[in-house]
Amino acid sequence: MNNENWQIPHIKKALDYHNRSYDTDFAIAGRCEQFFPGLQGGWDWACSTTSGSRGAIEVKRLTDEYKHEAENVLRQISDSLEEQLSGRIPGLYRLLLTIWDQPLDLNGDKKEKSEKIKKLKKTLLKVVEDSANTGVREAVDLSEKIREYLPDVVSNDFEASLQRIPSGESRLVIELQTGGDAPSVVLEGNQFDKFKALVQKANEQLYKAKSSSISDTFLITLDLLYHLAAPPDVIKNTFHMLSFDDHCNIDYVYHVGSSVTRIKP
Repeated sequence: MNNENWQIPHIKKALDYHNRSYDTDFAIAGRCEQFFPGLQGGWDWACSTTSGSRGAIEVKRLTDEYKHEAENVLRQISDSLEEQLSGRIPGLYRLLLTIWDQPLDLNGDKKEKSEKIKKLKKTLLKVVEDSANTGVREAVDLSEKIREYLPDVVSNDFEASLQRIPSGESRLVIELQTGGDAPSVVLEGNQFDKFKALVQKANEQLYKAKSSSISDTFLITLDLLYHLAAPPDVIKNTFHMLSFDDHCNIDYVYHVGSSVTRIKP
């Protein structure tokens, strides 16, 4: 199974939006290299319509690399904790995990990283179960207690709070969100430079598609933590600050988060 298949449902959301807007029926055909073996890495996906039009899709994830890794780890742990604590705690509890810039230190080789993740899971399980069994009702901050157990793994960019929700159920619900003030108008400074470089790279990759007589080119930006990078209108405003030369080979740009936002045209 291709390790980029996780992108497919997000691409479909963007193509569905595009098809409704332009009364067409683009669908994913497969990876670029399946149709253009000499262009592996040229762009990500090929798409086509029933009438024979061909398209090229480049996908760029806007998520910060540190948050991206932390998000993946915490989602895996969350699924396991919710299952383990079902029926073991006196009520329905909500655990809110908030991550900032560099919430977890997961450096080290594969074995060391695995050990850190196991310790984090074990600690979260203990802290949540202990706190829930005290009958706590008001929201309680667990961040400091978790850091005391895992000072080498959990930084000040990680926050956790537990709150009981009125219900006859006995289970844990975990929610993950990001902290920090998002820019209100456009990306600036280093964030702007990174975004510009991302678009320029996609433009370079999709030039190869245009050179191969592909009629329609798409850039799809993903924010899978929903506003981790910035709200959609900020992404759109920032894109329109770029020079046309930065995206001259890209016909359509869509931003996919909790919904789809058309960025270009």
